[in-house]
Amino acid sequence: MIKNKNIFFYLTILFPTSVALFIYGYLGSFTRFLADDYCSAHHATEDGFLGSIIFSYRTINGRYSAYGTDWVVLNLFDAYHIHWIPPLILAIWVLFTILFLYLLLKNAKIQNEIYWRAPLLAITSIFLIMRLNPNVKQSFFWWNGMRSYLFPLVVLVFWGILLLIAKEKIALKFLAFLSFGLFFLSGGLSETYLIMQFSLLVYLVLLRLLLLFGDKKEWANLLKDKELVILFAGIAGTLFSLAIILYAPSNAIRRSVMPPAPDLHTLLTISVASYISFLDELIHNKDKVFALLGAVFFLIWIGKAYKLPNKNSKWLIPLSYFGGLLLLFGTFLPGVYGYAKSPPTRTLVIGVFMLVALFLYASFLLGSLLAQYKDFPYQNIIIAIFSALLIATSATHAAKSLYASRQIYIDFAQKWDRVDSEILEAKFAGAPSITTEEMDNWARLDRPNENPKWWPTRCYSLYYDILVMGPPYW
Repeated sequence: MIKNKNIFFYLTILFPTSVALFIYGYLGSFTRFLADDYCSAHHATEDGFLGSIIFSYRTINGRYSAYGTDWVVLNLFDAYHIHWIPPLILAIWVLFTILFLYLLLKNAKIQNEIYWRAPLLAITSIFLIMRLNPNVKQSFFWWNGMRSYLFPLVVLVFWGILLLIAKEKIALKFLAFLSFGLFFLSGGLSETYLIMQFSLLVYLVLLRLLLLFGDKKEWANLLKDKELVILFAGIAGTLFSLAIILYAPSNAIRRSVMPPAPDLHTLLTISVASYISFLDELIHNKDKVFALLGAVFFLIWIGKAYKLPNKNSKWLIPLSYFGGLLLLFGTFLPGVYGYAKSPPTRTLVIGVFMLVALFLYASFLLGSLLAQYKDFPYQNIIIAIFSALLIATSATHAAKSLYASRQIYIDFAQKWDRVDSEILEAKFAGAPSITTEEMDNWARLDRPNENPKWWPTRCYSLYYDILVMGPPYW
């Protein structure tokens, strides 16, 4: 049963963070096709499932799962229903995270207020990820960005749910096969996520070995440890995915129009500079700092009700904080390698997810460690109030800012609807081409221009089956 003194604390966090997430979903409801979406939709509908994957694998890039996902989603949600995708994905992400955290807390053998804490932790953590995400427009509101960078994170949470449900009830061989398959599929969504997926699995293997360290019985049966077997199966699936992407024929085509790959020194120099710039922007944004600190103290407060899993768990605290920073840095490397400059900021949501997950996990363990020591007077009350005020302040500012920006999304949606109607009218009238008004958008993605060979012009034209051009870029 929930303690009356905690209700106000919970609601102080739950209300503003829920409102902020609702507004993210609301703004996403004005999403329309942009840039690559037109080519993705054309190939998904015209070439079929295998055809679109094979065509893209040969000519665009090796992201086989990304184009398979296009076929599924863009046949269900076409250009006129794509606006349902962002709020739907956000709702699924929240529900998956609630279930995952509920199972995680339930396994800790303490049921105190679990029905409040699981939703609170889920909504707070997802709000924090969205708040720290440097490019929500391209990684959440834009379909091609979402399915390559944010959607894999939802799949990762789903894997965690399956693991927690099945590890005690399903044969180890089947669990290993499931882990192999899921990570093989998710690895094909983007190169950045693939590298991060591999890094995360290796990191989790090292943490698992640390937890088992010193237990002779466990070490003697190391090869039968369920968690390790499942993790190694995931690594195998990831490596198989990596091989398929590396040997894609499209890599040579893509590399021919991209800058030469940087050498190791240049790769690290650009990555470190970009990483420092990201952290500098984060620490100088008080709302983001408030959100992160508030969530950290909230997890410390939650953790004080639970016991550390074993004596080696205290070493997981510094390793998890450091691991979050390290995996965030790892997000920069694939992008810098591909572009020979700072990576597109839409890719960084993957690193932000890892940073938030490991920071909050470390804070939970820190709270469990602190519970072993005598509290100073009013310690728990001070931590609770401090965390609630920080989170509520950041979430309130975020909600106000997001809602104030709604008009740019509404205006573009109205313009898109108008231009779509004009293109279709010209097509049905038998016109060979049409020049639309400029289609500059809130995501700052390329649009059609006066050049028929310009890639957005070709994508629009393929989708509508009429030459669609736009004004020159100024």
